[in-house]
Amino acid sequence: MKEEGLKLFIEQLRGEISSRSMFASDEGDGQFSEEAFTEYVSEILVEDAEEVTSDISLCYHQSRGVKLNAWNLNDQENELTLIVTHYSNINDGGSFEKLGKTEIDKRFKRCKKFFNDSIRGGLQADDSMTSFEVSNLIRNAFKSLDVVKIILITDCSTGSMPGKEDIEGNIKFDYRIWDIERIFRQITSGEVAEPINLNFEELSEEPIELVKADNSNKGYGTYLGFLTAELLFNMYDKHGLRLLQKNVRAFLQARSNVNKGIRDTILHNPQKFLAYNNGLTVIATNVDIEDVGNNCFILKSAEDFQIVNGGQTCASIWHTKEKNKIDISNIQLVMKLNVIQDEVISKDMAPKISEYSNSQNAVNIADFSANDPYQIDIEKWSLSTYVPDPTGGSGATMWFYERARGSYQETKNRERTPARMRQWGNKFPKHQMMTKLTWAKAQMACLCRPHDVSWGPMINFKKFVVYVKEQKHIQNEIVVDQEYFKEGVAKEILFRSVYKVITKQTAAHGGDNKPHLTAYSIAYYVHKIGGVHKIDFDKIWNTQKIDKEMEVVFDELAIKIRDLVKKEAGDGNKVTFMKKIECWEKIKSHPFKLTSFTKNHFEGIKDQKIEDKVEEEVKEEEENKQDYLQNQKLWFDLWEWGKATKLLKPINQLRAKDLCDNIIFGKFHKNKTKRMKDAATLIINEARDNGFDFSDYDGID
Repeated sequence: MKEEGLKLFIEQLRGEISSRSMFASDEGDGQFSEEAFTEYVSEILVEDAEEVTSDISLCYHQSRGVKLNAWNLNDQENELTLIVTHYSNINDGGSFEKLGKTEIDKRFKRCKKFFNDSIRGGLQADDSMTSFEVSNLIRNAFKSLDVVKIILITDCSTGSMPGKEDIEGNIKFDYRIWDIERIFRQITSGEVAEPINLNFEELSEEPIELVKADNSNKGYGTYLGFLTAELLFNMYDKHGLRLLQKNVRAFLQARSNVNKGIRDTILHNPQKFLAYNNGLTVIATNVDIEDVGNNCFILKSAEDFQIVNGGQTCASIWHTKEKNKIDISNIQLVMKLNVIQDEVISKDMAPKISEYSNSQNAVNIADFSANDPYQIDIEKWSLSTYVPDPTGGSGATMWFYERARGSYQETKNRERTPARMRQWGNKFPKHQMMTKLTWAKAQMACLCRPHDVSWGPMINFKKFVVYVKEQKHIQNEIVVDQEYFKEGVAKEILFRSVYKVITKQTAAHGGDNKPHLTAYSIAYYVHKIGGVHKIDFDKIWNTQKIDKEMEVVFDELAIKIRDLVKKEAGDGNKVTFMKKIECWEKIKSHPFKLTSFTKNHFEGIKDQKIEDKVEEEVKEEEENKQDYLQNQKLWFDLWEWGKATKLLKPINQLRAKDLCDNIIFGKFHKNKTKRMKDAATLIINEARDNGFDFSDYDGID
């Protein structure tokens, strides 16, 4: 069964890589496929596995005996990560190649040679500009490095080949392998996780004493008690990150000041640990507790035991003992145990307990974003907004917004039969799948914040979430309706289109900073024309592309920006410079002279278009008020309400959907008013009789 799952995953993965590489190049093969695969796995390493704790930067470099695909430098921990990729891209169903020890060692050596050449000054400025800059960065950081982590990622199998370590001078070289089987395990690890059931009578020599909070609520209860650090170490040693599945973030690997403080307290002030540490917040679905009187209890066992706050404490204890081999048996910490037996209550309470109790480390607002109303609304509109067919045909497709990683494929797989999966795939084609990370990049570029985009997808996303919270909840300036969604998709199309233009330049001009250049090019364009509102996003949405004139503009603009960044960065790293607001200030104030800029872009023609559009929208709104038949929201809401409540006859559900589709595809005609009105009357009467509230819909008595 697992083997079949792996084969299916490989097929899906290659489809994903093919789709991603096509965004960058019309050919979609060779280097671009390897780059897309590197990007895909890098997201897993950062977001899911936490192999690397901040965004990985792509950097393709290959010469004789040397290869590098991506890198990351953690200044705080003096740790450098270098990634080398082997992507076979075989096109034979779900089959995969085996990569032997000789081939593995060869690729590790090629990547290490990049490092060695860098510290010796072996790379020259006439090499790929980005790889030269990375090489220069390594040379400057060399003396302060403690660890160089070299990761091989591949779509081949390496069997049980382990990673390895060696030490040269003061630097530890840590070699790690992420092959296709490990990637598959990581992707699927959280799908059907077995609950952690603990027998504390076996785990602890000393009984775990609890006191119960005064809580009369049915379905859950709260207890306070103490655990030893030794017991926590043993639990984490056995179960690992499974203990933290419901935590909003996993261990930060002692990178934050808090985690360093935990480690230092364990090493130097263990007697003060209880006073300094906030302890653990735990949830369980059922417990076996012995009442010993005076509101005191002995914890014997717990089912579905999860640490929802204290993951940093837990992992810091484990890493500190494992590394330093110290006795921690006398260290105690507080445990707040929440027993939630009611499944309905659990679904609501568990995430809130996790969110509200995380105060030791500052939890970024983005950590809870998957269930944010903004994200949910974007997803909702993606599932109800049809895309105009640019060819004029009758094809009915949609853009899929992947609010949670893997939801696109998961949703497709739920269709079960191959025929239904194909049907679903035709409705949501792979090239019309967006992630929350790509959405955020496009939005932030159009907001003229290219320096934020340059920090990488994860950090940029977090910054975008903060922006949305400020605008939506403080100033109430963001209304996520269908028009907002369409404009957002148009921005996604714009970003992809400019990215493709810049990719075509890469071979001629060097450099791998395509996302950075894309963001800066769009931001400058928006700034130059006088605001994002002057871009005709309706046209982009309706045609599902940018016009040739815009492509020419961005083709020339990107080259100019690339040259200016190179000049302003000087001997410094270009990527680092592009993360700074100073870089954006320099670029936006620069008077680029571009032959491709036309009057259509800069002399207010769009302003007149906007005025005409506003006038049309006002007129259309008045007409819609008079004719409820053209109220798309009404029929969509009725259709959704009918499905959810089962209070509409199936035929009337279909009629509501049909009315909605007719409006979307422009098939509504005045000569059909009588037939459509009769259908609408039947729906409205049945809905009103069953309690549907029509007070928010104009034109209905």
